[in-house]
Amino acid sequence: MESVDAPAPYRVSQWLPSDHAFLACWLDAMIHKTHAEPRPLHPVIVDFRDLIESDPALFMLFNQMFEQVPRRPPYDKDPTGRPQVRDYQHMLQLLNTILTHAPDFDRTGLVGCPINTIFDWSMGTAAGMAAFLNTRVNAELKKVLNAWGHFLASSDSTYVLSDHPHKGWFGTDARQAMPDFAREFRCDPQEPHHGFRSWDEFFTREFRAGVRAATRAQRRPDRHVPLRRLQPLPDVPARCETGVRPSRPEARPARREHSRERAHRHGGEITS
Repeated sequence: MESVDAPAPYRVSQWLPSDHAFLACWLDAMIHKTHAEPRPLHPVIVDFRDLIESDPALFMLFNQMFEQVPRRPPYDKDPTGRPQVRDYQHMLQLLNTILTHAPDFDRTGLVGCPINTIFDWSMGTAAGMAAFLNTRVNAELKKVLNAWGHFLASSDSTYVLSDHPHKGWFGTDARQAMPDFAREFRCDPQEPHHGFRSWDEFFTREFRAGVRAATRAQRRPDRHVPLRRLQPLPDVPARCETGVRPSRPEARPARREHSRERAHRHGGEITS
């Protein structure tokens, strides 16, 4: 019988890589980058820090969520045997780095939502669950995501649209994975970054005319909807169950009709 402590072989909807070893290496690299390139905290990170430190209950939860992460494999990856993300101050520093980070190409796996990687262990603890159910915490996280979205929509995010052989989206590895890119998608290989002005523009790129054309029945007839392809993330079911018994919706109307007949016999009336 498989142990309940064994790591799951997949991540639901594949927003994070299935291979935990890859995810741990990715987080290691992000931690090293954060330590090697310290920078002032972004205003939204300052606001998040101020919320944590000004609310006694949240301050307790954000300390406890990291203390509650087990000190055994696969949770203990740094040389001291402690979790990679050690405390909420470390968490905030990593979030600060993410705000100016765009996803690199990686043929092993793509970290589509890096913020989830930072919370990977801590949000599964009792304190983490309580903290992330807090409406003010979620409001601050929305501000963090909006700030990251602003970066991904800016020209600064095009640094990953390079010809780096392994990390660039137009490098050797990427061209092997997407050999017909220039033929299928609207772009100009002669322009910097193939003509894309941001990571978002690359991520939501349009097909060339005639590629995977949709029929009129498949489109909204009242307006033109450009065909786009969201490249990295496949469509996968979020949940699958077997042996589920269907409900019997006919039972309730039958009881209602019985109630109507009984009310009629006694001169009553059903109003709802």
